[in-house]
Amino acid sequence: MLNSIVVDSEGYVCGWVDSFEVEPDRILVHLYGIEKRRVKSPDEEKLVKKLIDVLSSGRGFLGRRSPIEELHNRIREELDLPPSHPITLKELIRFAGMRGVTIPVKTEEVEERVEQGSVDWNLIEKIGVSELGKCILLREPIEAERRGVEITEKVPYRGTDFLKGRTVIDSEARIVGSAKKFLLRIGAPPGLLIQLEKVKRTELPDLDGLISSLVPSRFKSERDLYRTVAKDLNLKGRFTSSEVKSRYLIPWAESKGIQIPRRIEERREVTRELPVDWSCIKKIGDIILLKETIEELTKPEKPARKVEEEIPLKEVEEAREVPEAPREVEEEEEEEAEEAVEEEREEYLRDEWWREYLTSEE
Repeated sequence: MLNSIVVDSEGYVCGWVDSFEVEPDRILVHLYGIEKRRVKSPDEEKLVKKLIDVLSSGRGFLGRRSPIEELHNRIREELDLPPSHPITLKELIRFAGMRGVTIPVKTEEVEERVEQGSVDWNLIEKIGVSELGKCILLREPIEAERRGVEITEKVPYRGTDFLKGRTVIDSEARIVGSAKKFLLRIGAPPGLLIQLEKVKRTELPDLDGLISSLVPSRFKSERDLYRTVAKDLNLKGRFTSSEVKSRYLIPWAESKGIQIPRRIEERREVTRELPVDWSCIKKIGDIILLKETIEELTKPEKPARKVEEEIPLKEVEEAREVPEAPREVEEEEEEEAEEAVEEEREEYLRDEWWREYLTSEE
């Protein structure tokens, strides 16, 4: 769970998981944030060039070795280092200090981790994992309240400029992709177009790592390296540094038997685009939270069944016809009725005979 992104109930990022702290009555999740800062650092490439210029303007370099090799030998001699001792930025700075050379600097943008507070474990509602990363979803709007965001039940409409590129998380706290655009549709409610994504990992030659291993240890600058590459490969015409780097540096290194460092490149790929109704969105902050799982949203709808397909036409016509009773059944019913009348007459006569008898005696 370390480095999981932590999102509050309104979709705002609280930070990333740094560590856990177990106390007698609670568990704390400590968070960190990422800040970009511009920092100054020694410019190793320019320092090497300055030192070579300083030494060249003096008694110069002797022999047929390259200026870099001559510089490294001079540094080992004056710093009293073994012949095989590697020359790093540390030795270059020490040597420059002895020679009174000002250290050139460069400004770089770096990412730094900063403390972002902590949250109680009991505030965690769900934890989701996908190939796009790990996410912890909280049950309270702690980050929204910290930023002073107005909390509303209804999700207001947002345009494409606001939505595009925002991470999308489903109801199980799984990162599923990113938003592409706001949808306006005739005959349908507004919606959001989501790009469902996966991570593709590829092993590639590390060009920057290769250059760092060669400059300034073997070449004074990248320009000198590219000139050597062009010369050794007998390239004709004019080439830019970027062309030599991207097209010819690796073949040249392979021809020289130089070990080429490797790197793993992770790249998101869009697997499909999924339109969802605006009503499927739970919250929109730094992150877009959905009300349903991605499986529910991608489930195909069942087509409406037709009555004609359910009940064959022949059966419908037969159901409309009123069946006629067989003639034999009708005759039997008439005979039974006549017999019943005759039996009632005979029973009456049996019951009433004595009345007739008495009347005749009188």
